[in-house]
Amino acid sequence: MKKGDLLNELPSEDDLFDALGAAGITPDTTVVVIAKFDTPPERTDASRVGWTLKYAGVKNVSLLSGGMGKWAAEKKPLTTEPVKAKAVAYSGKVDKGVFATKDYVMGRLGKALIVDVREPDFFNGKKKLDFVPKTAA
Repeated sequence: MKKGDLLNELPSEDDLFDALGAAGITPDTTVVVIAKFDTPPERTDASRVGWTLKYAGVKNVSLLSGGMGKWAAEKKPLTTEPVKAKAVAYSGKVDKGVFATKDYVMGRLGKALIVDVREPDFFNGKKKLDFVPKTAA
């Protein structure tokens, strides 16, 4: 969701719950996020969807290993038939503990293993996504 100039921001709790309910998702629904994984933005977007679902209280969330491209390359079944979800009233509870705040991270520097999963060129600042502003070093 875009908020002002920022991309990939969490929607409001009401909007998120409305979207989940409209898709027929409950906290007990098993959700597999299916996306293309060919580029860093595609992998990032799929991961964000997964974490947003976890944040919303969906207990069973997975990402399709290798993404849609791998699935198709392995000649697994595909369909173009739309699925009509039965809307429900979503009644989950957000779990703010799934996200680390800046203070949380800063308080653990040198005390914990912090893993950055960006690809090396992105980690080293050689590449950046178009929507990421350049900051002074």
